[in-house]
Amino acid sequence: SGALAARYLPSCDTNDLPPGETCASGTTQANPVATNLYFVIDESLSMEDDACSYNASSCRCPSGDTGDCNSAGGGNYVPSRERAWEDAIDTLKTELSSGAYNLGVAQFTGGSQNATNTACLNQPAQTMGMQAGSGTGFANTFANAAQITPNSYTPTAAALLGTLDANRNGNYTDARFLLANDASAAIRSKAVVLVTDGLPTTCPGDSDYYSTSDTELMAAVGAARLVATHGAQVFVIGFDIGEDNKFQLLANAGDPSHPGPYYYCSGSQAVPCICHPTQTGGTNRPSGCTTLANLQKTPWNVVSNTTSIVNAVRAIAQSTVNCALPLTTTGTVDNTITRVRLVTSGSSQLLTATDYTISNSTLTLAGGACTNLKNAVRTDSSARVEVELGCACQPAAGGEQCGDGVDNDCDGLVDREDPD
Repeated sequence: SGALAARYLPSCDTNDLPPGETCASGTTQANPVATNLYFVIDESLSMEDDACSYNASSCRCPSGDTGDCNSAGGGNYVPSRERAWEDAIDTLKTELSSGAYNLGVAQFTGGSQNATNTACLNQPAQTMGMQAGSGTGFANTFANAAQITPNSYTPTAAALLGTLDANRNGNYTDARFLLANDASAAIRSKAVVLVTDGLPTTCPGDSDYYSTSDTELMAAVGAARLVATHGAQVFVIGFDIGEDNKFQLLANAGDPSHPGPYYYCSGSQAVPCICHPTQTGGTNRPSGCTTLANLQKTPWNVVSNTTSIVNAVRAIAQSTVNCALPLTTTGTVDNTITRVRLVTSGSSQLLTATDYTISNSTLTLAGGACTNLKNAVRTDSSARVEVELGCACQPAAGGEQCGDGVDNDCDGLVDREDPD
C-alpha cells in the first residue's frame, strides 16, 4: 500500500508538465518503507481478570459466546482481558496485513526473582518472528501468534531486554524488532508495542511475586529506555488498573525523543531524577528533582475493552507510517517543476507546494497531506502518492532550433520568441 509512482517529464519548453511524455528512464515505481510493529504481550495470570465492569453496550460477552469471559451475575458475562485482547486482534488482523506493516509477536510470563535465571533470560517467548507479508494467510499467522494462555507472573524488564537482545550478548543488530537482511533498515520506522495489564513483578523480583518494588519498576524503565536508544519506540498499551503514573514512566522511557528524567531519585540515582512519589528524605527528594506533575509526558494508551484496544493499536500503527517516501531518480531532475497527487481507490488529490518537500531522492509529505496518507494506508491497499518530476533543462549543443517547440538553449524562450 502507499505505492509511490514517479514520472520524469520534459520541462524545457513549459512549466506545465505535459502528460504522456518522458525523459530520463520514463516511469519508475518506489514503495514507502513498511513499519516494523513488534507486539510484546503480557501473558500473566491476571489477564484472566475482568477487562471492564459489565455494561450492556460496551462491556459484555454475547449470549452463547462466553469463552474466556467471566460471570457478572444475573446471567451476564464480561470479557476477560485475554478475551478483549483476542477479539481486538480478530478485528485488526486484516488491516494490519495490508502490506503497510511488517509484524512480529512475542509473549511474556513467569520469570524468577533472579534476573540472571534461565526463566528470565528466555523472555519473551517469540511466537512470530518479524516478517513482511500481506493477505489472509499473513493475517491468520499474526492472529494465531497473538493468542495467549494466561499464567504466572509479569517479567516486563526481561521481556523488553529480550526483545532488544535475545541472546543477551550486548549486540543489538539481531534485535527482534528488526527485519532480517533489511536493506532499508536505516530508514524504516520500528515500534515495540507493549501490551500489559500489570506492573513488573519478576526479573528482577523480591520475595513477593505479586507486588512491584522500585527495583522491579526501575528495571523495566531501564529496559524500555535501552530499546528506545537502540532503534525502536516502546508504545505502551496498559489495562486500567489504577497505576497510570507508573505506566507513564514506561511510556516516557520508551520514547526516543523524551528528554528525561526517567528514574526515581535514590541513593544510586541523583539529579536529574524524579522526586519519589511516596518516600521522603534528601536522597529520595533532593533539591532540583522533577515532580511527576512537571514531568514531560509521552502519550500512552489506557484500555478497558475491545474497542479501546482496537483504537489504541490503530493510533499506534498510524503514527508510525513514514511520510518520507523514496524516489528512484534518473537523469537531471528539476524539483521545482512537479505534480504530486495523493491517490486512493476513490479519489485523486493534487497537492500544493506547501504539502511536500523534495530533497535528493526523498519526497516528504507535510501537515494534512501526511495525515491523509496515514489515514488512507490503514484501510486502502491502493492508496499511493504519484509524482511527476520535470527534467532539468540541458542546453543543446547547437543552440536554439526554430520550429521544434523546445527551448533548446534553456533561456526560457521558445522558437520565434527567442531572438537567439
